[in-house]
Amino acid sequence: MKRFYIVRAWTDDTSLWIETKDGQRVCTPFSKWKRLENATKDQRNDFVLGYTGIHWPSIDEDLGYEGLFVDAGLCEATPEECSAVCDP
Repeated sequence: MKRFYIVRAWTDDTSLWIETKDGQRVCTPFSKWKRLENATKDQRNDFVLGYTGIHWPSIDEDLGYEGLFVDAGLCEATPEECSAVCDP
């Protein structure tokens, strides 16, 4: 099983970035999620890293780490293949 430990996340003008403990980075465009695409820069930057995902309280959006890594092609969408948790 691939296990990813998230150490930080940040945003730029168009995307969400996630970095793992071993230095891997995932970049996902906001255009994949309507709420994030329509959010202001301040709303996009107002997120909380949880154990299994990211939450944006001001726009009520949640994204799971595992789904982001599956979308990036770093693991398969099976419980045995991928695990991602926050480990700052």
